[in-house]
Amino acid sequence: MSQPALDHHYVVMHLGGAKRVERRCSGPSVVATVEHGALTIGPIEFAHLYLRPTFLEEIAFRLDSKRDWTLKDPVGVRDPLLEALFGRLLQGVQRPPAGGALFLDCLLDSFAMRLLSEQSTAKVRTARGRETLTAFRIARIAEYVDSHLEQDIQLADLVSVAGVSRPLAQ
Repeated sequence: MSQPALDHHYVVMHLGGAKRVERRCSGPSVVATVEHGALTIGPIEFAHLYLRPTFLEEIAFRLDSKRDWTLKDPVGVRDPLLEALFGRLLQGVQRPPAGGALFLDCLLDSFAMRLLSEQSTAKVRTARGRETLTAFRIARIAEYVDSHLEQDIQLADLVSVAGVSRPLAQ
């Protein structure tokens, strides 16, 4: 299958058993037998997860990486954590979970952090100081959640209520 160039990075979980995959991009073509559940980063047909470049840049910033990173371009990479997170995201899209958008936001952030730390050239700072929210910010978040239980709360909502930037929110 030929695919047009995209302006998003994406990751593919291979479903339905082992498959022979051939990818032709710039440079030599890549041919691999890819097992069920393995991930491919780049163009291929199956379950796709599109990641805006600005989203990945935000995650890289939170990981304290410089801006000159790129995603690696593997075919059939196995990473049990990435596979589990991707699978749960896929389930969440098919059958929205309790916690709705907030749960899926957290899964997506976790997926992107792992992707950048393991499948990119980003230099992730290993020693990271602990980030905490003050008691009054936690109280504001708890009050907001209590008064909005009937709504589908998103991570961005909680960040806004806490009055912090998203990088400090996690």
